[in-house]
Amino acid sequence: MSNRSYLYSIDFNPSEREKTEADKVCALSEYSSSIPLAYQVLISADAKLCRSLIWEHEHPIALLADFEKGRKRLYNFLAAIEKTEAFDKSKFAAEVEKTKAFFNDPANGGKYLLLELGEIFDFTDEPHETQALNFVNELKGIEQTVNSYLAELAKKKKEREDIELGIKINEGGAFRFIFRSLAGRQQEVNEKKLKKLDEAMWWELGIDNWSTVLYYDFSGEDDEETGNGDFGILISAAKKDKSVFSEAERSVLSVRLKDIIKKGDYKNAIGESYQHNFEEITGDDTSILAKLSAHYYGSDPEEDDDQSSHEFVEEEELPDAEEITAKLRSDFPDYDFECSIEDW
Repeated sequence: MSNRSYLYSIDFNPSEREKTEADKVCALSEYSSSIPLAYQVLISADAKLCRSLIWEHEHPIALLADFEKGRKRLYNFLAAIEKTEAFDKSKFAAEVEKTKAFFNDPANGGKYLLLELGEIFDFTDEPHETQALNFVNELKGIEQTVNSYLAELAKKKKEREDIELGIKINEGGAFRFIFRSLAGRQQEVNEKKLKKLDEAMWWELGIDNWSTVLYYDFSGEDDEETGNGDFGILISAAKKDKSVFSEAERSVLSVRLKDIIKKGDYKNAIGESYQHNFEEITGDDTSILAKLSAHYYGSDPEEDDDQSSHEFVEEEELPDAEEITAKLRSDFPDYDFECSIEDW
């Protein structure tokens, strides 16, 4: 898992007192290896340093900002970007709509925005408190940062138009029939250029990853345990180098599994959310297991026998498990994952 920046909404100042059970800390987003521009705009509203909720550090290394002012700044920023027409119009409109729906939801709001950057600061040897102070000072020039970004978007719009023109030329006309092989290769090159440009632009902006499920969770809610049942869907994980999983590694896998289940809105055969905790396997210290669901034979009144119950669950849940497993394989290429329906 790469180092990340983490964004939350909260209703108290961590530098003034300790968090209590009554305090709300709502997860908003996390971003890999960077502090995207959307985070910078959000956190720039009355930004100040505060004590971290994640890391025990003698100095304040997290950032606190006004939620409402930050939200308004973000919306104005997105409106300015839209006028540049640098992004794909339909996709940008869709992401802006999702962003506004997310931040307009009262459940995601708070008095403050909290930005945790400890993992980002780990990229260099400079003291975290120094990096935090420098970043706060940089945010004072956010208007200039935004203006420079918007000017750069004009160049990227021209670059996009040139690539799209090349794709259009290669899609038809005499050139494609006379030089079919060359045109095909050039078409592929142009499409890759356009994809690379799009990915870089979205990664720099950072409005496409809002989520209330982050690696560091402050909800304080205990996950319900799945009953033992008679059978159900399992996902197993093992390292390709056959080494033992640490507790931290199991935690990372469980958080990611939870995130996949929630974002995909996966439900089991009786309409409940799947479970997501990876646990150790007795007698096998190199594998861990996540029991997604647990069912009892004869528990479904519409089914006449154990075999039909088993088949019903397999038909309803195994395709979900296969999709979830495929996503885990993509995220953790050094691990082997398998899913199955099993009796126990």
